[in-house]
Amino acid sequence: MSDSTVRDAVPGDAARVREIAAAAWRDAHAPLVGDDRVEEFLAAHYTESDLRDAIEHEESVFLVAERDDVLGFVEVGPTDDGDTWSVYRIYVHPEHYGAGVGTTLLDGAEARLSDAVTRLRLVVLAGNDRARGFYEARGFRFVREKPNEFDTRDAVYVKRLDGTV
Repeated sequence: MSDSTVRDAVPGDAARVREIAAAAWRDAHAPLVGDDRVEEFLAAHYTESDLRDAIEHEESVFLVAERDDVLGFVEVGPTDDGDTWSVYRIYVHPEHYGAGVGTTLLDGAEARLSDAVTRLRLVVLAGNDRARGFYEARGFRFVREKPNEFDTRDAVYVKRLDGTV
């Protein structure tokens, strides 16, 4: 299990969060969608300014896991269905895969959700077997596949937080 701790992200974490996202996207997604698509996505969705805005967004929860430095992050927030929240993004630096950092982040996010939240939803590239195995081992149930912007497929997962199946 990870010996990292989880805390609320602060705007000053944005640069490190971007580094982690870039490393994780290049490692996990480039083999599935190509280097150019990954770089385009990072440039469009992972600017430091966008990340600072996400960190400061009052309706979502943005956490980082750290030891001596930030190792990973998770952002969860509400959907149109009030009792369901989405894992908008969760990434761990590839150097720390398998060290329990992702589990620590998910546990921290789930602990922060109000009692009114009964389900967590997430979307992952269907070909990302490592991530899919991670989510399934943590109680997420595969729901369906759908097309995505990369001309591949996404896998949609849901986890009940209220103890029901």
